[in-house]
Amino acid sequence: MNDESGKEQLDLSHTFAASMSTVYRAWTDPAMLRHWWGPLGCELTKCEVDLRPGGQWRYGIKTEGGDREVFGEYISVDPEKMLVFSWQWAHEEGHPEKTIVTVKFHAESECSTRITLRQETFQSTESCQQHGLGWRSSFESLSQYLPLS
Repeated sequence: MNDESGKEQLDLSHTFAASMSTVYRAWTDPAMLRHWWGPLGCELTKCEVDLRPGGQWRYGIKTEGGDREVFGEYISVDPEKMLVFSWQWAHEEGHPEKTIVTVKFHAESECSTRITLRQETFQSTESCQQHGLGWRSSFESLSQYLPLS
């Protein structure tokens, strides 16, 4: 979907069978992130989180195609309500794409949480679509992990 500037943005929503506090911890606790973050079949090899506005984060991912790193800065942290952070792939050639991710947490019941995710200002439709595939796969991983946590 295009935003007002003509740039691409991604909007996703997913409901998880877990409390809002558990889902929020899964997004912010490195010990939990290691179990689910990244597309199915990938392994999180590095997980650095400084969870505060201005704090940095960096994840290393082992994939079939090789190792990659993604990093950014927390712009806003509202515990159990919202995370806003920048997103950029390390070692991207040319004009590295920097996007902003907003994740909102909504309690549907004591044991059901819906998140909405917006990632915006992609430079291309292809990049937006690829990130959509990655997030959907990550949501599937998180859905599988939460009952075990």
